[in-house]
Amino acid sequence: MVDEQGKILSHRDFCITFDIDVNFLQYEATINAIPKAWLNTMKNAGEKVEDPMPSYFRQIRKINKPSKMVYQTLRDNITTTNLKSEGKWTQKLQLEVDEDFWQDVYTMPRICTKETRLITFQYKIATRILPTNKLLYKCKLKETQLCSLCEIYTETLEHLFFECTVTRSMLLELKDWLLRCRIRIDLDPAAIILGRIPRDQEHRDLISHIYLIMKYYIYCCKLKYTAPIFRQFQQKLRLCYTLENMNQDPFQRRRNRDKWEPIHDNLIDPEA
Repeated sequence: MVDEQGKILSHRDFCITFDIDVNFLQYEATINAIPKAWLNTMKNAGEKVEDPMPSYFRQIRKINKPSKMVYQTLRDNITTTNLKSEGKWTQKLQLEVDEDFWQDVYTMPRICTKETRLITFQYKIATRILPTNKLLYKCKLKETQLCSLCEIYTETLEHLFFECTVTRSMLLELKDWLLRCRIRIDLDPAAIILGRIPRDQEHRDLISHIYLIMKYYIYCCKLKYTAPIFRQFQQKLRLCYTLENMNQDPFQRRRNRDKWEPIHDNLIDPEA
């Protein structure tokens, strides 16, 4: 807003210099809002302003669609740090973490499903912000911290989705059912709780999606204080299968069909 001599630009000069159209009253109001001490400092400085327009602003003006450049610049300036939740999961599950581990944890939900509810649910698990009875008890929102399913042990995330006897029973039934579909799984806590399926695992997207649906179903049962039933879980799978095959995008519908193909017959036939 100043020229090479440090003087305030007139409204006309300002519009020409920066190639923008500004209302005269708004410009004058902005000038008058500048403290007089600042104006005196600029007048007495006697320093030349070589370029009143910032270099990045000139660069943006030369690009037809500058949003991509701005977004990339902001991303480059972001410093990534490990979340406290990652350290807690590593300690509690005794994980051997490689450089791609947490990237897989955060990206796998978006790969295996497009359902925002499930993606958000898994993110809450990964960041350890999904409410459990232990957390609610600490916040004085629950009278007990015992598990809503087994009512024996303290309800934590690792207990609810892996250690609980009720959950283990569901997981064993799932393992047997998938084995009949010729899909072998290991009941690994990192895979079940965090959704981190090894990259060389066959039917990786399908297994991750099934785990996610089961965890959501178990959590809904916990909120209702009802015992999860494997047959009901199969109904949830069939519903998800049906909805994904109704996708209007031909490419996505074909991809979904290929994903569900290994268990297609077992989903259609309830007695399978």
